[in-house]
Amino acid sequence: MRTVPPGAPQPEITQDVIHYDIGGEESFELRAQMDALGPQDDDGARHDAYTKWFVRWFYDYDRSVETQCKLTNVRATVEVKMTMPRWTSESGELATRWQQYLAALRTHENGHVQNAVDAARFIIVDLQQQPPSPDCDSAAQLANAKGNEELELARARDREYDAETNHGATQGATFR
Repeated sequence: MRTVPPGAPQPEITQDVIHYDIGGEESFELRAQMDALGPQDDDGARHDAYTKWFVRWFYDYDRSVETQCKLTNVRATVEVKMTMPRWTSESGELATRWQQYLAALRTHENGHVQNAVDAARFIIVDLQQQPPSPDCDSAAQLANAKGNEELELARARDREYDAETNHGATQGATFR
């Protein structure tokens, strides 16, 4: 598994947390509402929470050498949309268990965020190290191919992460 090089630049990160409301007084009621109302992934499967991320990269061109084009001012952004449950009538003895569950669920979802941030950092480093190209169109094609390849690797890391953690269950993100 690759690790982000020490000192790799950080992307600009924006994160929105979207809540879907659930209600009830018993754990089975909360479970049923999450099963019915939880966010859907790209394949249509429902989950208690879901994190969707978008990584974009940007760069300028240095045409100072007449026969070559080099990327400069490489940067990236990560936009995160995290959907989480919100118990609207949180109270009673179940509230402590609910808060523990939410903390574990957020820990799991933050793992997906970290995959996106790592991808952006890999992209920045890769594009900063990209050698000059004969022209700027070639430089852009190579940069975008590298960026898209990294996004595919990050999506694969997300799938592996969910498989390894059983969608957060091994991290305590289960509620029954």
